[in-house]
Amino acid sequence: MTQPPLTRPVPIIVDAPPSKSLSHRKLVAAALARGTTRLSRVLESDDTARTIEVLRSVGAGIERTAPGEYTVAGMDGPPRGGRKTPVSCFMGESGTSCRLLTAVLAAGDGSFAVHGAPRLHERPMTELLETLAILGTDIHFQAQPGFLPLVLDARGLSQAEGSWLPVRAERSSQFLSGLLLAGPLAQNGLRLALAGERVASWPYVCLTLQTMEDSGCAVSVTTLVDGEWRETDWRTMRTAHPGATRFRIRRGAYRPPAGDDAVVEGDYSGASYLLAAGAIGPNPVTVTNLRRSSLQGDRRILEILEDMGATVSWSDTGVTVGPGRLRGIRLDMRHCPDLVPTVTVLASLSEGPTVLEGVGSLRHKESDRLAAPAEELSKTGARVTLSDDSMTILPALKRSGKPIRFSAHNDHRMAMSLALFELTDMRLALDDPSCVRKSFPSFWDAWKRIRPGTRLTEDL
Repeated sequence: MTQPPLTRPVPIIVDAPPSKSLSHRKLVAAALARGTTRLSRVLESDDTARTIEVLRSVGAGIERTAPGEYTVAGMDGPPRGGRKTPVSCFMGESGTSCRLLTAVLAAGDGSFAVHGAPRLHERPMTELLETLAILGTDIHFQAQPGFLPLVLDARGLSQAEGSWLPVRAERSSQFLSGLLLAGPLAQNGLRLALAGERVASWPYVCLTLQTMEDSGCAVSVTTLVDGEWRETDWRTMRTAHPGATRFRIRRGAYRPPAGDDAVVEGDYSGASYLLAAGAIGPNPVTVTNLRRSSLQGDRRILEILEDMGATVSWSDTGVTVGPGRLRGIRLDMRHCPDLVPTVTVLASLSEGPTVLEGVGSLRHKESDRLAAPAEELSKTGARVTLSDDSMTILPALKRSGKPIRFSAHNDHRMAMSLALFELTDMRLALDDPSCVRKSFPSFWDAWKRIRPGTRLTEDL
């Protein structure tokens, strides 16, 4: 009797989207530069469109020359606001656009009306706005103090020589990143001292420092060691400690980045759903366009998948994740909060409990990213327990022929993470698949290559 040939699953190859975080930062630096920058592989999404439109409205010339390619004529100076009427700066639902650009606009000259979609008006801005007021910006709240909408009357940023300005970044590192980007425009530069109890998402600050250095505005970082302040290479810092970290940004001009520095690398946040699919689906998944040495904090998804029991391997093609017997683990998510929706789904498909710590800041994202996953995962039978800064997931996946109706809660990361349940025997429906336009507009096209269908194999 002839035996059927042995086969093994063939990896499905998909391309990671360009990094949203770096797309924002490179667009801002190019808009502030002297000269013309040609950026490539820029993420084209709702959020980056908001950044582009605001930068255009305050003096930058930005032309789309091909998909993902932009020529940016820098404004060679501070953003230009209105004289009699504020320039409208609509941020949509983009928290990154809002927090980075509000600081940059405050370093400009004139009046700026900063506003967005209703959910953005609910997201706190107090720490950043209090700092900008100390630096000389007049802020007029149109509704609730500390929140959008507001009008900035800007005359540039000015700090007393020799002083250090405390900056809190517990709720969002974007407050610090915005001030760093604005620093070279300030009258005497800026001297910032990290304050508070901790810094959220430190790797995103590193992306800001990297972008500034690539554009000719390197930042001096010093840390307190044995009672002395010492110059520190920020690339070696796994985190930054309040009371022991300072940033000195000298006044200067941004310049167009050269070579690969003008190319946006792939996004580990967007790739996390594709990589997680390799851990739970019938086929391994290879994701291309990811930099192995990336500074992105969400690169940690590879460590998390491996620790949970999946296989991870690099090749010239990209990084491949293969399925394994997943187990629950304990994780500190403080520096990679955008991975939480992905990890909660993985946890619900694992053996044993998963505990995620350092997640308190997620209540103030596009949705409440603690309550929303808890609500949706409960529909599968999983049990989720929440505290102020942690969540515990106990898997108990239902086996039912009835479709489960999931809600994305108008949150792109919720929508993409819930898609992972398609790789089980679960039938599901999603209320708002289009919300992925915020960060990964081509997600469903990539997902068509991954979701159940023909099992791909090769002969052994």
